[in-house]
Parts: sequence; structure tokens; C-alpha cells
Amino acid sequence: MPRTAITVVTDSVTGVNPVPTTGDAANDHQFPWAADAVLEVKNNHTATQDVVIITVADVDGNTVTDLTKTIPANGGVLRIGPFKPSIYRQPDGNVYVDLATATALTLGVTRTPRIPNA
Repeated sequence: MPRTAITVVTDSVTGVNPVPTTGDAANDHQFPWAADAVLEVKNNHTATQDVVIITVADVDGNTVTDLTKTIPANGGVLRIGPFKPSIYRQPDGNVYVDLATATALTLGVTRTPRIPNA
């Protein structure tokens, strides 16, 4: 099955909801790599939960370990990123996010636009 897409939103002075996608441990997740992309994961469960950012198989012949992050329980939020392209951008241009379980997890990706000096 294809991975579940995580909605990407652009930060704005009017505010954004950065966690609109419900966790899907059966299919896992992906989002398009961007230099300014940051993953935000919220855990509304009573226990901590892990998310794993999948790395490419190797970089310059060296195996790179996947990045595992523990999300705090009871409404805990963790922001992860930005993601170095040589390590986290998959051949299809996406960043892959795997979940062991997805009980009460939500995920979102925000991008912060560059604002010219005014």
C-alpha cells in the first residue's frame, strides 16, 4: 500500500494548524522533502510513542541509522527537522516517517517562507 501523505502547510502570520494528519501505522507516512520542512508530531495517548525517520540506505558508502524520536505522552509535541537531503530525502523526493503504533498520534509538516527585508 502507498504511504499516507502528511499535509504540508506554510507558516503564516494568521496562524496554521500544523498537525492535521491522523497517524497511520499500517501504511506509515511521507511528505515532500523541502529545505525548510519541519515535522511536528503530537501524542494524545497516555504512553510515549516512537516515530522513525527513514534514512537512505547509505551515504558515500556508509550505513546511516534511521532517526528514532520519542514523543512525550499526554499531549506531548515534538518538532523534528529540517532534514538533510543526502540522508533523509528518498529517491522519490519524499521523507519517510514510520510509526510502530499510531494511537492518538497526529502529524503535520510546516514550512516557513523566507521574507525579504522590508
